[in-house]
Amino acid sequence: MQSLGGTSVFRCDFFALSDADLEAFEQTFPGVPIETELRKMELWLRANPNRLKKNYFRFIVNWLSKTHRELLCAQVRGEAAASYKDRVVRREVHVGEVRR
Repeated sequence: MQSLGGTSVFRCDFFALSDADLEAFEQTFPGVPIETELRKMELWLRANPNRLKKNYFRFIVNWLSKTHRELLCAQVRGEAAASYKDRVVRREVHVGEVRR
């Protein structure tokens, strides 16, 4: 197990993180459920024993960066979809008013 910080508050078979590490991740990747993602990383590492990492901190940052990027993209897509629905509804109302 690779220790990445001071006193560990999150431990798994592969790495341990301090409270400062968790706080830094939470500030850097807002909206990402950090502990859930850490558990997913642990399961992925167990399921892929031939792909163990030399630098777990880099692995964690890359994983969280990708998750954060996907979250932001999903939010943008959701806003775009909502915006499209609003335009369609407004257009239908406008068209309906014109026909009267």
